[in-house]
Amino acid sequence: MVTNATYYLALMILFYAPFYLVVRAGWYGSPIWSIPFLLIIPLFFYYLLKRFEGFYSGIKILNIMTLILIYYLLMIVVALISGSSTNGIAQKSWQHILPILFYFITFSLNYNFERINRTLQIVGFTSLAVAIFFLYEWMSVNLFGASSFNYSIKMNELGWIQDFYVAQGGQTIFNSINTKLRLGGPLMTMHNTSLFMIFGLIYFLGDYLFLKNKRSIIFLIICLTSSLLIFARTNIIMLVIAHLITYKVFTGKSMIVSNFKFIIPLSIGFSLLLIYASNIFELFSNFYNIFQILNIYDGPAKSIIDELILYLQFLSSNPFSIFIGRGFGDSIFLAADFGYASFHSMVGLFGIGLIIYFLINLIDGTKKKIAEIRRDLRLQKIYYVSYTIVLTSIFSMIHYTPLFHHGSYLAFFAILALISLMNDYDKKMTYFFTNSG
Repeated sequence: MVTNATYYLALMILFYAPFYLVVRAGWYGSPIWSIPFLLIIPLFFYYLLKRFEGFYSGIKILNIMTLILIYYLLMIVVALISGSSTNGIAQKSWQHILPILFYFITFSLNYNFERINRTLQIVGFTSLAVAIFFLYEWMSVNLFGASSFNYSIKMNELGWIQDFYVAQGGQTIFNSINTKLRLGGPLMTMHNTSLFMIFGLIYFLGDYLFLKNKRSIIFLIICLTSSLLIFARTNIIMLVIAHLITYKVFTGKSMIVSNFKFIIPLSIGFSLLLIYASNIFELFSNFYNIFQILNIYDGPAKSIIDELILYLQFLSSNPFSIFIGRGFGDSIFLAADFGYASFHSMVGLFGIGLIIYFLINLIDGTKKKIAEIRRDLRLQKIYYVSYTIVLTSIFSMIHYTPLFHHGSYLAFFAILALISLMNDYDKKMTYFFTNSG
């Protein structure tokens, strides 16, 4: 039987992941920051041992993810052939393969409803912790004129983040609207930190909408405020799109009508904030002007289109990359404004096809339970939160690749594992209980 210690070890890794760069900056040159991630490897071997014993035989979704893992391992060989450096291959493999191993670990450890709910809860409260870290730094810099936190300054000194993510102090929002408002946060860049804080926003929103937990409103407001003040606009837009899809699917109701009471206190709060600091109104007008965002002539949308064109030109001279990709190395097309290009450049159409096949099977398993989900508020919350996080993560890659930070990536694959378990909850849980111990 899987021990409680093993399960809590996995939760510790999940909690640690978004803060690993903070630890790494503090102990730069020391391997101490990597120890929690290295624990994933023996935990995965535990899963393999159980699988060889026939414990997970006949579970289709696991077989598909195993194919993805094998393909990802093949990408290491492809990167060698493509001329990537050993260091580049090590970094990319570490970044992309460990989260898949964590999928199998999460699947093997969350064998009852209580554990599934607790794992999702850990993601939500870890996101809240990141939001509090960011909000404290943002207020210190922009309201009181302080410098960025030490870990942000250290990351900048090490060349991990650019100057515009760090503030040296002396200016506040009351006397200047400046680029220092877009701080990077604990996950290094505003895109990475934004996506992970949105995970908490989704979790506490689900807790309030489906379980009517009023205490979640406070945590929700913290995550929402932090998510807005980091000004990663694309992630917010993708969250709204994902929310409208998942809420309708799992409840059959209109979001606007069902949540009118929830919108009122938030509107009052932000109105008071805008009255208190008129510069904030100008700030929000600049960053969240939807017409400016979608402007294909000089807005963010133009950058995405321009990079898509550059990537198509890249593929014309690297046709082999279309199907296989260039593997997990440093000889890929690095895309910031059109993040999908980076991913396709690594795994090609075959890799993306495998992932789409996995997602189709995952969604198909969920479709069979829609009627049951709509009758049970606990199931509605778990499925709503899980799928909204997954869709937001995937959609957000249209601009940059915030999903690829270990914090978001481990949480993403852990949640995929939770959905895989919940799709056949009764059958799998009964099987696990009768074959454990």
